[in-house]
Parts: sequence; C-alpha cells; structure tokens
Amino acid sequence: MDFLSEINRVLLGLNNHQIRYSLIGGLAMANVGYMRATNDLDLLVHVDDLASLETILIKSGFKEVFTSSNVITFFSDTALGRIDVLIAQRAHAFAMLERSISHTQSTITSCKALIAEDIIGLKVQATSNDPSRRGQDMADIEQLLRQNQQGIDLAGIREYFKIFNRENELDELLERIKNA
Repeated sequence: MDFLSEINRVLLGLNNHQIRYSLIGGLAMANVGYMRATNDLDLLVHVDDLASLETILIKSGFKEVFTSSNVITFFSDTALGRIDVLIAQRAHAFAMLERSISHTQSTITSCKALIAEDIIGLKVQATSNDPSRRGQDMADIEQLLRQNQQGIDLAGIREYFKIFNRENELDELLERIKNA
C-alpha cells in the first residue's frame, strides 16, 4: 500500500469507531491552504478514546514505540510508518477538538482537522517546549498567517503566544507580513 492508502485506512478506522480526533500536522495545514510535505500522520485524540485508538492501530499493524503523559508514537513497517498522537486531556485541547472542521480532500478520507488558529497554537507550544523546532514551526506559522489573513482570529492566536510569554514574536511576525 502507498502512503495515502495507509492514511485513508487509518482515518476510516478512526471514523468507523467514532474516535474523537483531529489532524494536527502537515495534513491539517493542507486543509487550511498551506501545503507542506509530510511523511507521517499527526493526530490530537481525546484522552477517553485512547484505548480504542490503540486497539485500532495495533490491529492495523502498528506498534506503540513511545509513550508519555502527553504523547504516544506508533510505528509500522507500512508506507505510512509513523503516527504521532497528542493526547487531548485539558480544556484547551478539548476546545480544539470541538472547533475542528470536517474536511474532504480528493485524496484523503473525510476527516476532522484543526482550524488554522489551533494549528498555530500547537506550534507555539511545540517551539516553546522544544526550541530546536523553532525554525520550521515559526516558518509554518508565518505561512498559515499569510494564507489565512481573511477571517483569522488574531485575538485567539495572541492568547496562545501570551500563554508562553511570546507576544513580541507575534507582533514582529505580523509586522513582517504587513510590510511584505
């Protein structure tokens, strides 16, 4: 099976078992107008659905290779290879799942994906927790802001930056976009 077939097989399993999930990585970014190459599947999954998710993925040939209180990584020898699962277990993450929007692309099974503001929020968190991600994730944030200037909730995005005391970075980014 190829990469897209594997993604579709996994998403179909999640949909059929009513797992509360949302795409959060490169595939989610494509849903809001920014195409970036990706070679894995990144998901936000409700904490109460983890046991069902694990059962589905293990039956599909994936092995759990890393577990922490916030993240689970699965791996398979198939074309898809890796699935990273961020565990939704706090109010912000639950709200992200609620705001997720259903998407149907020509190549991917109908699925839920985060809205641009929440993708940005997760990227702000990721770069705060792991500064080595800063280059790519900040470039992604800039592109998401450029692609979604109409109707984007800047106040909501500002809240994410504020949580990590990084509002100055957002101001600099918005100024760069304005002057481009």
